[in-house]
Amino acid sequence: MDTHGLDFTEISRTLGGAGGGSATDWSLISQLLLLHEDQMKTGKKPEVQPISPETPVYSIGVAAQLLDVHPRTLRIYEDEGLIKPSRKGNRRFFSQNDLIWINCIRKMIHEEGISIPGIKKLLRYAPCWEIANCPPEVCTGCTAQVDVAVPRTLRIAGDREAERRAKEREVAARRKAEQERVNRSKTN
Repeated sequence: MDTHGLDFTEISRTLGGAGGGSATDWSLISQLLLLHEDQMKTGKKPEVQPISPETPVYSIGVAAQLLDVHPRTLRIYEDEGLIKPSRKGNRRFFSQNDLIWINCIRKMIHEEGISIPGIKKLLRYAPCWEIANCPPEVCTGCTAQVDVAVPRTLRIAGDREAERRAKEREVAARRKAEQERVNRSKTN
């Protein structure tokens, strides 16, 4: 195989000598070499796709650093059920939407004076944008909206399908009302 200038000695040294490195390391290297070889043959670089706001990419340490909080704070929010980071093995990973929601939680706690149990209880009755009093322009552009409120319409208790339909109707009615409010504010 043509190495295209890749230094196998350096790769081997990085992995701890000629016999070093796990099978996974060597498998990954061989995949990278094949990808590199394909790129050299076609002359094309692979397209880089943007990361969606829902993609969990930040470890707990990085997320804590970005939010300027201690990692223990994020664990507390998770234990209290306010956030649900993705898990890969024992590791937690946070998305951009998670970080936005955590900032919103912190604002409610520190600026509005709402306790964690208070936030949990309020979320059962109203979506996050109503609790945090988000202006329409912020709410419509927010990708981290949290709505776990129980539907307020009558339905048969225990019927999950009826609850889902009721929730969808309420969300649609709320969005319609919000859009009408935005349209009124634009005309004034």
